[in-house]
Amino acid sequence: MEQQPSEERTESVANAEQFQIVALEMDYAASIGRIYRSDGLHADFPVVGESVKSAIASVLLIPDAPAMLVRTIQGDEFAVDLPMLGDMAPLAGRPVVYLDQQAWSKLAQVETTPTSLKADELAAARWLIELARDRRVILPYSAGHLGETSHWSNHERRYQLGLTIASLSRGWQMVDPLVLRAGELVQALAPLAEAGPAPNLDVWTLAPDATMSGRDVLSGFDGAGMPAEFALIGRAVVAALSAFSVILDDQPLERADPQKWAERWQQLADHIADTRKPRHLTELALHGAFIADLGDTLPLIAASLGISTKDFRHWLMKSARASIGELPALGLSREVMTLKMLNRGAKWHSNDLADVFYLVHAAGYANAVVGERGFAALIGQAQTRLHRPKTAFSTLARLKESGLLP
Repeated sequence: MEQQPSEERTESVANAEQFQIVALEMDYAASIGRIYRSDGLHADFPVVGESVKSAIASVLLIPDAPAMLVRTIQGDEFAVDLPMLGDMAPLAGRPVVYLDQQAWSKLAQVETTPTSLKADELAAARWLIELARDRRVILPYSAGHLGETSHWSNHERRYQLGLTIASLSRGWQMVDPLVLRAGELVQALAPLAEAGPAPNLDVWTLAPDATMSGRDVLSGFDGAGMPAEFALIGRAVVAALSAFSVILDDQPLERADPQKWAERWQQLADHIADTRKPRHLTELALHGAFIADLGDTLPLIAASLGISTKDFRHWLMKSARASIGELPALGLSREVMTLKMLNRGAKWHSNDLADVFYLVHAAGYANAVVGERGFAALIGQAQTRLHRPKTAFSTLARLKESGLLP
């Protein structure tokens, strides 16, 4: 479509409110943006900023879809679904499968080194990829995936993994575990408040920057004066491009190692092993440690709900253990950590934090999760103890064999 620089065109562009914007293209490599209108005309504008330095070469945004097509500087393309006002999580009944980093790597290997996978695992990986591409299943990414992928020093492997996550997730995210935890605690404490029942949690969502709960990623975006639907799409585009640039760019990022977290739990595990107290006392002590690990989140939420100190203290001493046990994510997490503690030979490592925060929390809501053997087994045991369906698998092949997915 050729641009028509004329007075007539300028007047037409100025009266753009008469027409619908059907597409927006941003070519970062050429520093040019283009707005396409329903009357067949378009207008160009300059694109400047840090985006031109990223792995993202261009974006084609189609508001009515709503989706965008992203092209990388290496020529690969993937689609990203965008949220709509009033429906940030249009699951449409599709099952959700949460994959840990190891499982995502297997999906990436289908394109790069398929012979490195066992035959049954390769077949299962191809099966799951087909389900995702046919939009019959949702494979969300999380902040854990972004953090683990972005620090890989092998750019070729990191790029292929990042491209796999971006293309198969289609922008679907797991909400920040800190937000999830807070939401569940609100649900647990809601009966003590006068505000009524707590709202449902959208754990799987297209909401802008849900993975990081708005930690400055969108601070540079100003949607003031824009129609609400365009402001939402703008925020979603900025957040998605920021997330995918992190895992596609050629420069790795440093990653903080939560070693102190692991050391605290290892010290408690050593103490439990040395004292050999009765199991019921050990589980009570572990519940206390779990509450302490929540920090000041719990009392702050109680205060925000207007719960009196007396009522909160009574709940904490009499009801908290049973109440938390009923929560999908926190209840399962506490049970998994208890089982790991009761295994006297188990060691706590810094990467256990990612498994607890992401894989275990996800297992509370996903139709299925696939993770490394140790935590998959712990999740299965915990679900049995809590009388919940088993949804954790250590391989893609076992997920396929389970019949949980169509």
